[in-house]
Amino acid sequence: MSDAEGQDLSTIEILLQKHKTEKKSLQAEIQAIKKAVPKGDKKREKIAKQKIADLENALKETHKQELETVEKSQKTDAIDSSTTVLDNNGEEPSETRQKSKGKAKRKQEKKAMKAKELADRLAQAEIDYEKSSRFKEE
Repeated sequence: MSDAEGQDLSTIEILLQKHKTEKKSLQAEIQAIKKAVPKGDKKREKIAKQKIADLENALKETHKQELETVEKSQKTDAIDSSTTVLDNNGEEPSETRQKSKGKAKRKQEKKAMKAKELADRLAQAEIDYEKSSRFKEE
């Protein structure tokens, strides 16, 4: 993934986090509206339900529009990044080459390095043993 794609993912994540907080605040507002209605008042209860439905619909619409705009900008950024790849004569951008390795890949390389070191130490110990006086006595 290039930096542009990573940036878009972070903007989507930020947007989703914002939507989550807005939804929580809407739920708090809905609870306040419900508690403000007296128990036996059918007319005010009906008005409150209508207001709640309107608020929920408005929030859903704004969230939908915001997501669409972010996705559109993400697509245009993806197109821009693909053109930069073509501009570099078929080579990947230098940013993607220097991307850090994943945690699993690092662990795998570390394990392979330890295994190689162990094999080297065992080989060295074998050579040392063959040169020792004990080996000559056997």
